Amino acid sequence: MNKIRETTAYFAIISLLFIVLGCGGGGGGGGSSAELKVSQVNVSVDFQGKSASNIQLKASSIINIRYAVSGPGMQAMSGIVPVMGSEVKISLQIPNGDQRCILIEGLDNLDIVTWKGESCVNLDGNPKDITITLVKVEQTSTIGNFPPFTPDSNDTEALAVIQTIPPHNSTGIDPNVTISVFFNDEIDPSTINDHSIQVKDSKGDQQFGTFSGSLSTAGNSILNFKPFAILSEGDTITVTMFKTNGIKDDGGNTLSSDVVFSFGTKQQSVPPADLGFEQGSTGWNFSGDGMILSSPKDDISAYEGNYMAAISTGGNFGGQALESTTSILTSGPVQVPAGKQSMSFNYDFISEEFDEYVGSIYDDVFKVSVSGPLGSFSEVVVSVNIIGRENSYPVNFAGLGGADHTGWLTKTIDISTLGSPIIISFEVSDVGDDEFTSVAVIDNINFQ
Repeated sequence: MNKIRETTAYFAIISLLFIVLGCGGGGGGGGSSAELKVSQVNVSVDFQGKSASNIQLKASSIINIRYAVSGPGMQAMSGIVPVMGSEVKISLQIPNGDQRCILIEGLDNLDIVTWKGESCVNLDGNPKDITITLVKVEQTSTIGNFPPFTPDSNDTEALAVIQTIPPHNSTGIDPNVTISVFFNDEIDPSTINDHSIQVKDSKGDQQFGTFSGSLSTAGNSILNFKPFAILSEGDTITVTMFKTNGIKDDGGNTLSSDVVFSFGTKQQSVPPADLGFEQGSTGWNFSGDGMILSSPKDDISAYEGNYMAAISTGGNFGGQALESTTSILTSGPVQVPAGKQSMSFNYDFISEEFDEYVGSIYDDVFKVSVSGPLGSFSEVVVSVNIIGRENSYPVNFAGLGGADHTGWLTKTIDISTLGSPIIISFEVSDVGDDEFTSVAVIDNINFQ
């Protein structure tokens, strides 16, 4: 279920909560609220002027209500009340005085504020009943990390999309996927927003998330979009990049026309049985061509244990790469052990493009994306041009002719800011053509 999109919500009655903050509250036979210099304020919450139980109410799936109280001469108060049903009522003990402002926020399962309202009252020791109306908060995507941007006044060529991950019309995509777009030039991060590029589900509801970017060895941009929440399962997702007021390259050039691509999602994966593939593919979703390999596979032996995972840009493992270019391996939710700050994995990158196409536009690429409830990260791990001739070596691997490989290498990623659980996605893609196959072999995922 997509937690961000709007769904009809019902809120069962929450018992009246007596929350005494910053003013004691123990002991029997205490004085009145006036003597204690506080007032009891009973707050009722509604949503855009409607009862929360109104069947017509459209709201994000609110999990908690967060309140904050502030005012002149008082210590700020705050707290969180879990939402359990159709009527939200909170009772607060607030120090007396003028302009006691109470802010109420509705939080979804990602702690994103989806509804908000505020009211200010003057308190003199007498109980006060107030109603605070919440209004829907308009969501926006966030801009993550992009490489330094350098304008090029001599560039007059139109911006163009070379490739997308997932490819257009692909199906069976895990709803935890990170969407990537490969451009023919460096893009201006200041032109990336929820108007220049939009991601929508089949109902037309826009999906929000984090945009980030990286550069290929040729200086072309790869734009990544990780939705804040899981995309809806069994749905069609459409990505539109607009020409007018759209993304611009380093020369200020836009797309020659709108670019639209779509893909279909499947049911998300369950948590992986293990991170070394010794227990098979349980918890791992292959989109395109991929499988768990028994070691050894021709010249390649598992880095650890007896099994390893592999994805290809062709059809080496009984499947077929999406649009004959791209395959993706996505995990179900992975719990990060307490205190662990980074994730590492071992990989062997194999390609028929070594060595003839090193330095060309045919730069097959292996990417990794990791996302959690607090953020996401996406990076090119390696490509044909990055490795080059000197660091690739001949290898025998069934289905590939004249291929070279890197041998086992290690990649470490800082995941300290992502939260838990995380979703891990590996992507291998044939960039610029679909003639020569590349394979990424993955093993031994662990945390440090």
